[in-house]
Amino acid sequence: MASNYQKMFEKDYEELVNKNKELEKENKYLSLVKSIAEDEQRRLQKIVDKKNEEEQKLKDIIKQLEEEIENLKKDKDRLKAKANLDGTNAGIPTSQTPIGKKKVIPNFAKNTGGKIGRKEGHKKDKLEKLDDDKINEVVEHRMKSCPKCNNKDLIETGKIISKDVIDYKIITYNTRHNYIEYKCNCCGKIVHELIPNHLKEECQYGSTVKSLVLTLTNIGNVPFNKTRRILSGLSMEDINPCEGYLAKLQKTSSKMLDGFIKELHNYIVNSNIVYWDDTVIYISKKQCCMRYYGNDNVCLFKAHEKKNKEGLDKDNILSLLSSNTVVEHDHNKVNYNPEYSYINAECCQHLLRDLKKVEINIPNRTWCKDVIELFQSFDHKRKELISSGIDSFTSEEINSFILKLDDYLLKGLEENNNDSKPYYASKELTLIYRIMEYRDNYIYWILDFDLPFTNNLSERNLRGVKSKMKVSGQFQNIDRAIDYANIRSYIETCRLYGKNEYDCLNRLVMGNPYTFAELLNEKNK
Repeated sequence: MASNYQKMFEKDYEELVNKNKELEKENKYLSLVKSIAEDEQRRLQKIVDKKNEEEQKLKDIIKQLEEEIENLKKDKDRLKAKANLDGTNAGIPTSQTPIGKKKVIPNFAKNTGGKIGRKEGHKKDKLEKLDDDKINEVVEHRMKSCPKCNNKDLIETGKIISKDVIDYKIITYNTRHNYIEYKCNCCGKIVHELIPNHLKEECQYGSTVKSLVLTLTNIGNVPFNKTRRILSGLSMEDINPCEGYLAKLQKTSSKMLDGFIKELHNYIVNSNIVYWDDTVIYISKKQCCMRYYGNDNVCLFKAHEKKNKEGLDKDNILSLLSSNTVVEHDHNKVNYNPEYSYINAECCQHLLRDLKKVEINIPNRTWCKDVIELFQSFDHKRKELISSGIDSFTSEEINSFILKLDDYLLKGLEENNNDSKPYYASKELTLIYRIMEYRDNYIYWILDFDLPFTNNLSERNLRGVKSKMKVSGQFQNIDRAIDYANIRSYIETCRLYGKNEYDCLNRLVMGNPYTFAELLNEKNK
């Protein structure tokens, strides 16, 4: 019995061993399949990772291209806007208008639709026939024969056709001044008449030459070397001063104007309205500053090596102005320094240019067009009221202007916020905030008709300085720039009072320049 159980057990055991071997084989096979599957999975994962990596690279490339496209669009807008800049929005002179582009009037004047040139009914400008007593020479033109049949038997009709010519001749005029010496029989001293300072040298140039030099260098902005050539050419080389003499004449003339400059300074610091502006000049290849102060009665120029508050304080003008004085200027934040007590008024013409830039750079904007129209319409209406003898807007008109301006600025914020931030949007936003912050300074002309809409008077007076830089390039040093500023102050102020500029300079070189008090007295007569 035991033997049978043992056989059964052995048989079962053998079957289990065989089955175990089969399972081991199957397990090895499955392990191999698993290993192969894992290898395949790893291979596929690498492919997936590579595809993902390539996809990410493509996304990065697409993003980069989209950014480049956006930048190109902005650059296109920028270049387009730059091409559209002109005298109406950037102060560019018409002389710098590119070839092929129509010149624009550097202001916001509107075309009336009338014909260009002399209007119908206006008197034609022409030189009138001279009086007989003004004729220096008469040239008679006689004919020897008839131009039609060549007959020499011509009979005068008694009629004369006169054509006058106005011209001038430059003749070198040499004068010798003889001072007779005397011996006093009483004291034995040798004496002669007092020799004036302008005749101190053995030979010197006269006041006419000196006046012409100052005219060329300070009104024509002609460099010294070219001034010398012009004088030499006009006089057929009889007058040929060296450049050192011309520079010394400029310095001496400036020195004689110290008293005149002080008079201008004292008048300005006591004025009710002062315009001021500045422009870049070059001194020894460095950027420096020429500043202008003035109004309808005075022009004062100041030269500085740096454009900063230190220069303003050195001029000693803004710091002395009272709290009742209105100073009109471009948007210069230095004017709002708490050390100054005057009233700041912003130039609206510059504001219109800034608004025009927004309109050109972002064509879909409407708020800037509305503000331009608002300012222009009220400026035009103010001129009509002034011509009619009315000196103020009504309170309803003033409130209407302010409410409309505020509405347009809010509209500008909304347009800027809803846009996808195109080129120039940040500058647009800065302008909106600036108008909001300094709104009262932009609307003083609405409240007081004595205040101007613009400080273009200061810009006009600085144009000569800009022309000087174009022609001469730079000043040798700060002292030469100051000399130029002093002489320009004298010339431009005298011109305001209707004085002939050449005559003013002639008086200057003779040592007897106009005083500002003299100009005021003649005006008040």
